[in-house]
Amino acid sequence: MLDDLKTAVEPGQSLADLQARGFRVKTPLSFPPGTSAPHQSSGAVVQMMIQPDGSIQPGSPRTLKSVGEAQVSQAMEVGALSVQFDMDAVSPKPTEPVPYTTLFAVCNRQ
Repeated sequence: MLDDLKTAVEPGQSLADLQARGFRVKTPLSFPPGTSAPHQSSGAVVQMMIQPDGSIQPGSPRTLKSVGEAQVSQAMEVGALSVQFDMDAVSPKPTEPVPYTTLFAVCNRQ
């Protein structure tokens, strides 16, 4: 499942790619309170736009790929707005939103 999800991450949009450019996660993705765990293995790939101030552009999180239960991608889209980046080391400083794509997978034990 993880390998399948990874194929939806565009080159240059992964956390490793952004870290190489100086982006640092200040506040990680946080799932909304009350998010229930899926009953089956599930995962999602969500793209969001990082604004020049390091916050996530409202309305930008969108699911690129989802496997299993839809609640995972829905929770990721909502939780994406909690993400904040430290932009101090980024050079040159972006003047337009920068795409960032992340994935999350939950694999139930058998």
